[in-house]
Amino acid sequence: MIVFKSTKQKYLAEYDGWLLADEISKNLHREPNPGNSEYQSWKASFEPIARLLKTEKIPDDVGVTIEYGLKIGNFRIDYFLTGKDAQGNAAGVIVELKQWSLPHFHPKPGDPTLSLVGGEGYMPKVHPSYQAWSYKVMLDNYNRQVQETPVLLHPCSYLFNYLPGPAPEPDILRSPGNAEVLSQSPLYDRKNWEDLKSFLERTFHQGDPSFQIIDSIDASEIRPSKALQNAVKDMLEGNAAFTLVDSQQVVFRHAYALVLKGMEDGKKRAYIVHGGPGTGKSVIAINLMSRLLIDGIPQKLFRKEVEKVPESLQKKIPGTRENRIALYCPYVTKADNPRKVYKTLLLDHSAQGKKWGSHMLEGLFIGAKKACFRHAAEKPIYAGLIVDESHRLNGVDRFNQKEHGNYLEGILSSAYTTIFFIDDRQQISIEDYGSTDTIKRLAAKHGIEVQEDVLETEFRCVAGNAFISWIDRLLYGPADQVGKLPATNGFEVKVFDDVSEIHDAIIARDKESSKQESVTSRVVAGYCWNWVSDEQDEIPDIRITENGKTYERYWNMKADRPFAIGESRDQVGCIHTCQGLEFAYVGVIIGDDLRYEDGKIITDKTKRAKRDNTLNNRKGSESASPDQLIRNTYRVLLTRGQKGCYIYCTNKPLAKFLKEHL
Repeated sequence: MIVFKSTKQKYLAEYDGWLLADEISKNLHREPNPGNSEYQSWKASFEPIARLLKTEKIPDDVGVTIEYGLKIGNFRIDYFLTGKDAQGNAAGVIVELKQWSLPHFHPKPGDPTLSLVGGEGYMPKVHPSYQAWSYKVMLDNYNRQVQETPVLLHPCSYLFNYLPGPAPEPDILRSPGNAEVLSQSPLYDRKNWEDLKSFLERTFHQGDPSFQIIDSIDASEIRPSKALQNAVKDMLEGNAAFTLVDSQQVVFRHAYALVLKGMEDGKKRAYIVHGGPGTGKSVIAINLMSRLLIDGIPQKLFRKEVEKVPESLQKKIPGTRENRIALYCPYVTKADNPRKVYKTLLLDHSAQGKKWGSHMLEGLFIGAKKACFRHAAEKPIYAGLIVDESHRLNGVDRFNQKEHGNYLEGILSSAYTTIFFIDDRQQISIEDYGSTDTIKRLAAKHGIEVQEDVLETEFRCVAGNAFISWIDRLLYGPADQVGKLPATNGFEVKVFDDVSEIHDAIIARDKESSKQESVTSRVVAGYCWNWVSDEQDEIPDIRITENGKTYERYWNMKADRPFAIGESRDQVGCIHTCQGLEFAYVGVIIGDDLRYEDGKIITDKTKRAKRDNTLNNRKGSESASPDQLIRNTYRVLLTRGQKGCYIYCTNKPLAKFLKEHL
């Protein structure tokens, strides 16, 4: 999406900071608002770029595009300059513009590609040169025009207020840890801005007078590149973490066939796969995304009416005996932590021993809030969408309400085949909208065929379905019918009387498992304690005092790596970061929102953290009740373990009840 474009000559002659900000606001259908930070950013950007362009050595008709929106994800390029180089090749310079200055950021410990920006309570930000480079990679990976023309892309960052301090004071953004990023995407600042000007003079020998280069990039369909296919193939093959067994293979094959069928006949379909905790929904989803990209579809099976299909779905895979078409079916989830974990698991493994960078997976894992979804009347842009944790999808698409009413309609409209992996008993927020009934209703509204399947075998824990069934009776049935926990095949279930002891036990288990396997052990808890460390770093979030001892821990929100695989054993995970993940052993702290009173297991939403909005602001009758959501939350937490589940209850009668039923 192009928000603003101009030639260099027009940019310098007809605009200043105010006029530029007004024009961009108008093009985005907003009222100009000088009090808005984004407006001020556009206004401030004019002069630094004008300073670069004021030279006769840069052609007057070089294209200047501002806030260019990529089709994959909700990403926007600050400035995208286009023209031709000395050899007549199409060229583009991607400029990530920042107003940062030295006092405003510090290096993030353990990761030099992140900086902590702001005053009190520094927030992590990606290195601006990495941002610019990632936009280049996205275009290289998915834009047909960039791949075939080709368009030579040059990313860089320009921090026009940044002035490195005198030696020996470290230049944080140019630390040794950033050397690789800076070799791909240079950093220019207030001191060396003329180097960027010289680079633009050397790069552009002709302009883009009719905006042919930028317009063709914008008009191009998305399609996977060969490099992306090779990277995913290396990451997936031989990776035991994504091996399919039994009924998982059956569902995978049917989903795979439905995507191919959609490419053959052009009809839209939805496939709803029901599965409880540990049935392998996410494993199937990752395999499906990867195999469709790697294998594609034989061209002879592809329907003849090619004009009905975007070019993004017509990419031939080279090096095969028969021409095949790679199928782009991204993995979609609302929560970002599962996406981070699966990307990390893929990147840490390669059958060929190659070290692929995280940029190779950009665009394959997308968030439900950031994905580029379509209006119902438009042609799909994806061969398929693979939606994991579908029950967590929100209702209203606040980014695009005029285009379509909610995320589900946008998702159903954006792909020929949509695969929904769902467990209605894992809805944990009043905003969770993606129920089975809602999917069926919206599919019927748009004339989309729906098929369903059920994954019944629980593979995660060695206890199999026995433990899951016991948890379901515990949370959803009468207390007098819970019954004793049956034989668990070595799966360890234990109720602790001391909260410190449960955490110590999980840490010990984590140290054991980390020596033998990649799966970690972690402590999680119901959201009954406020996240105070968000504002005051020195104050622990969770504080429990009993028997003269005090247990203090932090929520996992600030973990550098995903909670499931990062150095976070001393922290406590919340529902929002561990749903969809698994551990070797899980320790669950049950707060006062779940208690045993008068022969019943009851819930109490008033005992939730005050900052927890998951039970408030109910918007429609389709939402689950607060009672149901609390029970669902603990069902998710209690079923994360492969080898064991340790439990601590702040409500002592509930702890006694559990012990009696083990």
